[in-house]
Amino acid sequence: MRCMGKLIRSYRVKKQMTVHDVAAALGVNERLVTKWETGRAMPDAPMIEQISTLLEIPTGAWISTTMHGLQCQRRSLLITVLALLLAVLLALGGIGMYARQILERMEYVLYGSFGSLASNYAVSVSMTELIATPERYHGVRVRLIAVGNLEFEGNYISTDKEAWENHTTDKIWVELGEELQPYYEELQRYNGEYVIIEGMFDMYDKGHFAMFQGALYDVDRYELWNL
Repeated sequence: MRCMGKLIRSYRVKKQMTVHDVAAALGVNERLVTKWETGRAMPDAPMIEQISTLLEIPTGAWISTTMHGLQCQRRSLLITVLALLLAVLLALGGIGMYARQILERMEYVLYGSFGSLASNYAVSVSMTELIATPERYHGVRVRLIAVGNLEFEGNYISTDKEAWENHTTDKIWVELGEELQPYYEELQRYNGEYVIIEGMFDMYDKGHFAMFQGALYDVDRYELWNL
């Protein structure tokens, strides 16, 4: 379902429509559209037809996305089993440092290439690397340590406190997931502080007024980071 959600989101952004725009056009709740895009729900056949018409998604794209999703699930299951086996060998001291090197490579293959389709785990990456190589992490669930800022039309993270204070362009837009929305005001007390944040990265979504270097959406972790 995440494959389908990414497809819907991609075409929505391409048409420069907001979640509100899509929800209004389809006559559904905004939360339902968000659930479609994050893979928490899947539209039925009649709704898929309406979405296709609204966002101009070709039939071939739906078919390709569905087949790709099935393929990723099979591959991810195999890789997950191998990764668990290597982890056990490492714990037992079976293949020493070689196991660690293999595990690190497996983590990249599993989570860096198609991890967003296979697992809910996040890939640790720096803001600098994410901004420099966004194509590597597009559609991947990532974990960042950055300076947070939550305010009206200004939800973003900055590379460091200097960048935050000087309002530089090295910022990534942030969309909190449903589970964190009720704590929005409480989380604002971390503004200007380093936080650990996890979410799905979209290199094409530039956030409010297209001022950002990509976006993190479906964020379900936003915690103060202690040095």
